[in-house]
Amino acid sequence: MAVSARPPARARIPASPPHSRRSDRRRWAWAAVWANAAAILSLSLAPVRHDEPVPLTCLICGWEGASDFILNLGFYLPLGVALWCALRRPGRAVALALLLSAAVELAQLVIPGRDSTLGDLVANTLGAAAGVALARHAAAWAAPSPRAAGWMSLGAALAALGVIALTGVAAAPAFPRAPLRAEWAARTESLARYHGRVL
Repeated sequence: MAVSARPPARARIPASPPHSRRSDRRRWAWAAVWANAAAILSLSLAPVRHDEPVPLTCLICGWEGASDFILNLGFYLPLGVALWCALRRPGRAVALALLLSAAVELAQLVIPGRDSTLGDLVANTLGAAAGVALARHAAAWAAPSPRAAGWMSLGAALAALGVIALTGVAAAPAFPRAPLRAEWAARTESLARYHGRVL
């Protein structure tokens, strides 16, 4: 009589349902939203020392305003990514970032050394919108078509050239507008003497 030996049945671990995985991702996304919001509030609402006030309606005023505009774009971009992952609705995500930026700009009106400008509000909102667009089309960015890859390469090359050109302009010597003057001062041990020549 032939006896067939069957292998013991393996215990199957039930897989987590799809809605449970989605809720876990959503929970982590909201944690990222709150972390980004806390970082924005802590860095934007701390008093600083600033000598020259900036007009409220200033959009991009001078090279310093341009650098602040670019920094604000990058500052709110992670928030846009987190909001898209948490909400999956681009309009609502950008609207929440706009409300947060508007609240920060209003609070900066009464904080010493802080300047509340229209340019900050625009840059913050655009940065969050860029983050939403980046997260929304992440699959297309990761695996683009050959044509899209060509355009992306061209855009990256132009962006690199722009960064190099802006770096050269920003690193140029900047002399004060007011006329320079020299005065006699008492000789002290704490101050080093200047042995050069003023041109």
